[in-house]
Amino acid sequence: MPQPEDAPQISSRIKNFLPSLEIHNLFGSLIIILPFLLFWRWVFKKEVLFWGTPLFQFWPWHQLVKTSVLAGEWPLWNPLLGNGTPLLANLQSAFFYPLNLLYWLMPVEHGLTFSVILHLILAGWWMYLYTRQVGLSPFAATLSGLTYLGSGYLIGRVQFVTMVNAAAWLPLLLLLSERMVTRRANSTILWLGLALAVQFLAGHAQLWFYGLWLLGAYLIFRSWQAAASPNHGATGQPNPKHRPRWWAVIQGCWQFGLAVGLSLLLAAGQLLPAAEFMLQSPRSSGAATAFALTYSFWPWRLITLLAPNFFGHPAQNNYWGYANYWEDHAYLGVLPLVLALAAIWHYFKTIFQQRPQPAPPQRPPCQQIVPFFAMLILASLILAMGWNTPIYLWVFDHVPGFAYFQAPARLLIWYTLAGSVLAGVGAQSFTLSPQSRRHWRRLLLACLGLSAAGLIGRIFLSGREFTFLNATLLLGVLLAVSIIILLNRPPSKTVTSRQEILWSGLALLFVAFDLLWFAFPLIHTLPPEIYTRPITNANFLDNRPGPNRFLVDDQFDHSLKYNHYFRFNTFGPLELGYWQNFKESLVPNLGVYAHLPSANNDDPLVVGRWQQLVNLAQNADPAQRARLLALMNVGHFIDDSVQNTWPVIYQNETMVIQRVPDPLPRAYFVGRIYQAKTEVDVLHQLTAPNFDPRREVIIMDTKSNLRIDKQGFSLTKVGPVRVNEQGATQISLSVDAPAAGFVVLTDTFYPGWVATVDDRPAPIWLANLAFRAVAVGAGKHEIVFKYRPLSFAVGLGISSSTLVMVVIIVAKLWPVSQRPLSQKGNFS
Repeated sequence: MPQPEDAPQISSRIKNFLPSLEIHNLFGSLIIILPFLLFWRWVFKKEVLFWGTPLFQFWPWHQLVKTSVLAGEWPLWNPLLGNGTPLLANLQSAFFYPLNLLYWLMPVEHGLTFSVILHLILAGWWMYLYTRQVGLSPFAATLSGLTYLGSGYLIGRVQFVTMVNAAAWLPLLLLLSERMVTRRANSTILWLGLALAVQFLAGHAQLWFYGLWLLGAYLIFRSWQAAASPNHGATGQPNPKHRPRWWAVIQGCWQFGLAVGLSLLLAAGQLLPAAEFMLQSPRSSGAATAFALTYSFWPWRLITLLAPNFFGHPAQNNYWGYANYWEDHAYLGVLPLVLALAAIWHYFKTIFQQRPQPAPPQRPPCQQIVPFFAMLILASLILAMGWNTPIYLWVFDHVPGFAYFQAPARLLIWYTLAGSVLAGVGAQSFTLSPQSRRHWRRLLLACLGLSAAGLIGRIFLSGREFTFLNATLLLGVLLAVSIIILLNRPPSKTVTSRQEILWSGLALLFVAFDLLWFAFPLIHTLPPEIYTRPITNANFLDNRPGPNRFLVDDQFDHSLKYNHYFRFNTFGPLELGYWQNFKESLVPNLGVYAHLPSANNDDPLVVGRWQQLVNLAQNADPAQRARLLALMNVGHFIDDSVQNTWPVIYQNETMVIQRVPDPLPRAYFVGRIYQAKTEVDVLHQLTAPNFDPRREVIIMDTKSNLRIDKQGFSLTKVGPVRVNEQGATQISLSVDAPAAGFVVLTDTFYPGWVATVDDRPAPIWLANLAFRAVAVGAGKHEIVFKYRPLSFAVGLGISSSTLVMVVIIVAKLWPVSQRPLSQKGNFS
């Protein structure tokens, strides 16, 4: 509690704080208002996001998670996709992410939309707090916050929900890193570790990985700078223990390493299952180069940093640039980009002016960070170009981690973050001298000329040129207005509070208008019925005899998605019926809406051996394909074929549903085995003309542990297997085996599944390349498969114990943090 003699000092602080609090509320409210303006259709008409991955990935994942949780189960396994696949281990399902609790409080479709709104607000607010931490005024910090949350990078990716979620936490990580350097408080390590864990749990490993590189470089840079300052203690007073720079850098790296280690322990419940899944996926040794370098930033798109629609816009049905619009979209607004460039110019100009001085004055923190973010912009733009420069190719081959991720253009997150910070720095440091005012006026005339050229060209030219002529016209107007605003900034020495607030408000409103203008066309919403309306075509599959899966042809899936509904040059009509027709196609992962088991899977990570089998079936001739599909428990095949191979049970202008002849049931008994030592042996036997999966199972036994008398096997002795109980993580079977043999379950073989035969543990064998099998003797048996992944149990134990320790430490430190500053110790 404060002492009585401290009362006048506290009263004075409160009086000085009140005016800044009013400005804080006035400007900060824009950060909250802007996302709701963007999603006004959700606010007033209850329309929800749907375009792209929300429809066929995020809604199915979160709905499956919600269903499992409400049933009182851990959402560990997804039985509806890919013959069964991990659910919690799919990082983007983000079960442990705290803010995903909102999916349990409202329908998932509304939760997806509100989640984006909430994280845009958090992105702007964390950016505001970070820039305030480095010394920016409420106006300049608000401009940085608006720029970040309304940036093309975030708004262009609202359909990638986990990317927005992860990007929202980056400014907070910078804030905590800054405090760790400047305050030298060990407690900040805990908060940074906790924030890093939460960002990882948000569900996008790529942005988390890029964030680690960003924070590591930032801490090294700021530690080096802070060590050079005589006043870098926790209280801002001279630090008697002045240490050399190299020691400060080592200390910063050590603290950062502790924070990262703590985050990994806190996130172990998600991290270990996700790591196990990755090792079982085709990306276990990194992504293929051609796949990973897809969506490299197109160098010609540099012009779109100022004129986003230079190559057209999908909302206007006229985009003609390379790849898609949103992966290269990094617009920050014209005025913020001008201010960011002005901040860089001002910093390096003063360096050259101060070079003759023996001891240049100490810069404020907001000026000290300029060179770091200026270099970050350069690094971001170069690396984002991917295969367009040899630099990223070298990074991809030699720097650990980069080879696991696709789309180098996503490194534009560094440009977005740096540009937003520098925009605020430029807004605070911008001044006009008589000479610079003349330069700005000349630039204004050039911008007006640019607008005139665009207008004249728009009148006399036609065709594709319209896109860049319109963009040139609009760019000239926006630049002209930006310069007019800057030219009318009140002189700093004669400004009154009213003048400053009016000018600041005008500048912020212009930035908000600019960002909203380009953001609105990227927000696609429909009534929530797009998620809840039943799929009528599912009746043709659900009413067929036998619990079989269905498979959608890969070429049909790709063509329907990316050549018809999700084309890069247009977003298509915002009509409920149009998009309901897409759902009716049942392409992956739309079968989840009807709770239909599918042999397809459109998750980012899939089980590698299962993918091999699917590829084998997709590329086989009709006879071999029929045999492989039957082996996969596929009873129906969906494509757009004119020449049908099998009996057609449904057909329209888009799709054909064919019945696969004589599919194997989900579980069955066979009386003969083929022992294989390698995957090559398995593939050779699977494609052999004489292979009959109804009478023979291929068991992969690399260690020769299989000890069964093959003389007891018979080609003619087969028997049915009954499914007694089936859930996401447990399947109960019963069999009356006529002889020794194997019970084969056409569910994906994956670590963590355990089996019992008559309540006794039994090994699970890898069957037919991708499935499970257990050996049984002659007679009646009860077989139970349960999913009990050790990676989850160990990870959850580590996370829980670490979280308990963190809570205890924070509880002990909390009384110290609540004491007046004069009574606190120095944590240096």
